[in-house]
Amino acid sequence: MVEIRFPKWIEVLLAIDHAQQFRPARAYLEKLAVDLDMPRTHVQRIVRALIEQGLVEPHEKAGRKMLVVTTVGQELVGQLRRLCSTKYNKVNQSWKKSDESKTTE
Repeated sequence: MVEIRFPKWIEVLLAIDHAQQFRPARAYLEKLAVDLDMPRTHVQRIVRALIEQGLVEPHEKAGRKMLVVTTVGQELVGQLRRLCSTKYNKVNQSWKKSDESKTTE
């Protein structure tokens, strides 16, 4: 399978969106750093930039700070997912065609 690599900021945005849970921001940043194999300070800088761009916003629930993907961020995530699935499907179809031609020869 072909692996599509995104810039780190997109990986962080997709990870925050994928969680779709309210988590304490500090604990979640540490989890993201481990999951994405990046230093926590690097993840913090990326999250700050995402907040400045209006893609993620801090949210407080029951006195705990959380991270939430904004509507604009959700639109971007949706477009990225559609792009990935389209590219992935095209790659799979081309592989299937090449496999079929090998078996018929």
